[in-house]
Amino acid sequence: YPTVTYCHGSPKLCVGTKTGLLALYDLKTPKCQPSQVLPKTEITTYVEFSTDGKYLASYSGYEGKLYFWQTSSNTFFGSSNALHLSSRHDAQRLDRSILSPMEQVSLKWIDRTHVTMCWQDDKIEKIFKV
Repeated sequence: YPTVTYCHGSPKLCVGTKTGLLALYDLKTPKCQPSQVLPKTEITTYVEFSTDGKYLASYSGYEGKLYFWQTSSNTFFGSSNALHLSSRHDAQRLDRSILSPMEQVSLKWIDRTHVTMCWQDDKIEKIFKV
């Protein structure tokens, strides 16, 4: 898998694939919720849980998009571990000449609803809100 993240606030693990699939695992149970959440041509370059585990940020370098997912929700039948899209943002580099689908980025949650994003070669950080 190109990217894997573990949530320290709750027992969850998420992997992103080269085919747009995000697989959310609940480590308390043997359940996996694979979700074809992106078009099959999009590569999930980076994923990161919020500190409380309620949100997941995923970045697709191919499309230059940052996605925020709600990782759980309460339904009439109980709680669900499926991913639900909260928002989507354009997150392209300023210098598109060095764009690569697997470019190295870092995502860091600065609070419950904000993420900073920085490309490995850049010194500029962008802030995004869920």
